Amino acid sequence: MRNGIYIVTLLLLAILIIFGQFNQIPANIDRDEVAFIRLSKSLTDKPYVMHSPLETGHSTLYFYILAGSFRLFGDNLLALRLPAAIFGVINGLLIYLIFSYLFKKDLGFILVLVFITLRWQFNFARFSYEATFLLFLELISLYCLVITIKTRTKLSALLTGVFAGFAFHSYTPGRIFFIIPLIVLFLDKKNRGLIRYYLLGSMALIIPLVLNLLQHPESRIASEFLFGSNNLDLIGKIIAFFENFIKNIGMLFINGDMNGRHNYPGKPALNPILSVMFLIGILFAIKDKKNIFNRIFLIYFVCSLLPTLFTLPSGNPNMLRTYTMIPSVVYFVGITLSVIARTPLRGGRSNLVKLILLMAILSSSLYELRTYFKFQKEVTRYSFEVRKNFDWLKQRNYELKDDWYRY
Repeated sequence: MRNGIYIVTLLLLAILIIFGQFNQIPANIDRDEVAFIRLSKSLTDKPYVMHSPLETGHSTLYFYILAGSFRLFGDNLLALRLPAAIFGVINGLLIYLIFSYLFKKDLGFILVLVFITLRWQFNFARFSYEATFLLFLELISLYCLVITIKTRTKLSALLTGVFAGFAFHSYTPGRIFFIIPLIVLFLDKKNRGLIRYYLLGSMALIIPLVLNLLQHPESRIASEFLFGSNNLDLIGKIIAFFENFIKNIGMLFINGDMNGRHNYPGKPALNPILSVMFLIGILFAIKDKKNIFNRIFLIYFVCSLLPTLFTLPSGNPNMLRTYTMIPSVVYFVGITLSVIARTPLRGGRSNLVKLILLMAILSSSLYELRTYFKFQKEVTRYSFEVRKNFDWLKQRNYELKDDWYRY
């Protein structure tokens, strides 16, 4: 009964946060969203293709979903952004399923509260980027991986691979995710025999896309790849690599992403409350790295950071390319809360400490919501450049060739 109440409460809260003022914040459209419209329209009434060379090259899985949304709801802002929003809501449920499995259910509920009210998380659920869809696929794979470790079943290992393979077909940073379950299963001696089922599920989806990409490389990746740059020598590239590391770690606590679509410019990704809990939690996880679940989220954290390390420094820090870091951040917060909650205190003070922690989490959530709906919404008026409606875009076949569309 309590579990059902938790799920309903979390879903309602996620829906309220993501769909609140949905067509007003952001009210305008981003140029990348216009490109997504063009790409999804190009897939309509044609044989299935897994990759399109349009718009610098994209795997098409998400764009078929976007095309389906346009067919159902017509050419409008709701249809453009609804898929990302729905996946954003479902992700909260998946986080609850994973964390209530790894922690006590009450703590699992609190961690989902942290997740769904984290501005870094719900911001990208309010417009049509692929980030929430990628996280959706990774979280299902992660949930199946947890089940695999707990039960050692072949089916769960196979499904872990299938959804890791689907993640490979999503937003580009997701192409590194498939190595996470592979490393985890290899490190877990009891489950190494299940690697072949994982590979069967994942490689069946990954290999066809890899073969396609070998024939049709994506220009965006080539232009952004740090070690492929002709403007830097080897020493310069190594320096830039470490600069990327400092920028993207610093993004969590000091200087955030400057892109107004990703963030309130310059604001750290984590507020002071979550920063402290995250740092304490990751130290405990490193100390107890033999714990298989700590290993999962330490590896997940590092792999979510990797794509930004190999891109040109001008694009960093980047809260979009590191979006899948969020579950690891919340997990480490959970470790901190779990350690404090089970630490014995004299004089019956445990309940007082738990109340203080709950108030801290609630304060963190309110802080995140206030930042977005009071301050970041003002930034979106300028960072989403296309200040015209769908009829205007449709008349021009969704092409933007000059600057006057901004006004």
